[in-house]
Amino acid sequence: MPFFALIKESAYMKQFLYLILFIFAGHAMADERGDLLKSWENLQKTSAALEYFKKSQDGTYKVKFKIIPYEGLLTVLAYDVEDIAYGSVDTKYRKMGYVEVELSKTDESFMNKYGRIYYKWAQSNTLYLNAETGAWDSSKAYSDSLMTEANKSMPGSFTLFFFEYWNYLLAIIILYFLISQIINSKRVKASMALQNKAVEESRAFMQLAVETSKKANEILENILSEIKKRP
Repeated sequence: MPFFALIKESAYMKQFLYLILFIFAGHAMADERGDLLKSWENLQKTSAALEYFKKSQDGTYKVKFKIIPYEGLLTVLAYDVEDIAYGSVDTKYRKMGYVEVELSKTDESFMNKYGRIYYKWAQSNTLYLNAETGAWDSSKAYSDSLMTEANKSMPGSFTLFFFEYWNYLLAIIILYFLISQIINSKRVKASMALQNKAVEESRAFMQLAVETSKKANEILENILSEIKKRP
């Protein structure tokens, strides 16, 4: 086979492999999107915010909220899957799925009145693909998992306590040393005073001993002198 024919055949083979990979990637993406929508439907059926959630037709559902005064149709406008970039953070969640919905017969005033409650429920329209289980987890499960990982990577409670209150601990340590110095200084002064008193008493005792010895010598000399005077 000529050389150029080999090159041409190799180029065709690469294009064929790229086409196969593209087909498999598209099929995998379609499966992920389908699983996302099914998981979202199951999550809404058990939602504490909804009285009921029933599928009407493809992309349309009959719903009734418990707190929000709304009962009617919910329409899925779009849903998709995208990758999550965490940088160096190690987590089992690498993909996020979202479902965009619309409540029929609602206007801006409805959202102004019940927006807080509605957006709290709307958090359930974002799910996260668990790479370990292959299931789509709720936002709450995702948040709990991240908190658990964060607690594992953070220093212990004692270290946190130290970093939070280190300035107070430093002040206590400095105060302790100052008080210790004052107490030790007083003890040294007291000890020096006792020492000086003992030295003074010793000197007085030595002086008394010398004077007593002198008097004793004088008395002894007088006695000897009187003895010598006798015949």
